[in-house]
Amino acid sequence: MFRKLPLALVLVLAAILAAAPAALAGNKVSGTMALDFNGPGNPVWVGTVTIDGTAYGMEFYNEGTGKPFDEDPNSSAHFFEETWVIYDGSEVVLSGYDRGMVSWKNDKYHMSGYVEVAEGPFAGLEGRNVYMRGTITWVGPGGPPDTAPGIFRVN
Repeated sequence: MFRKLPLALVLVLAAILAAAPAALAGNKVSGTMALDFNGPGNPVWVGTVTIDGTAYGMEFYNEGTGKPFDEDPNSSAHFFEETWVIYDGSEVVLSGYDRGMVSWKNDKYHMSGYVEVAEGPFAGLEGRNVYMRGTITWVGPGGPPDTAPGIFRVN
C-alpha cells in the first residue's frame, strides 16, 4: 500500500501515527485513584485519578445494587452498580458504567464495566472494558467510609 504513496505523504502518516494517543495505538490505559467518601448522596465518591502523570477529577454515582433482589443486611459483601466520570477542568474525558462488590471481611473492592464516552487524550476508547480495584478505609470502628485508594485500568 505504501509503495504507491509519495514519500512525503508516507512520512506525514508515520508522524501522525507516532503521535497518536496510547488509546488509539491499542495500549492499555491505567492510573491510580485517590477517592474520598462524599456521603450517601450523589456523587458518592469524589477525588482524582492520575494517568501518565496527569491528575484528572473523578466522581462515582450510585445506581443501585446491580442485583435483582434486596441484599441481606448480614451479608459479608456489598454489591453495587454505578456510573463514573473523569474530567479535565470542566471537560469530560472519560465516563462509563460498572458493577462491583466490596468484601466486608477485608474492605477490598473491585468492579468492572465499560467506557461509554472517551474524548481528548482518550479518544477511541469507547466500548473498551474498565477494571478498578482497591481498599476502603474507614473513619473509625463503626464509622462511615473515609477513602478508597485504588487502581483504574482500561483494557
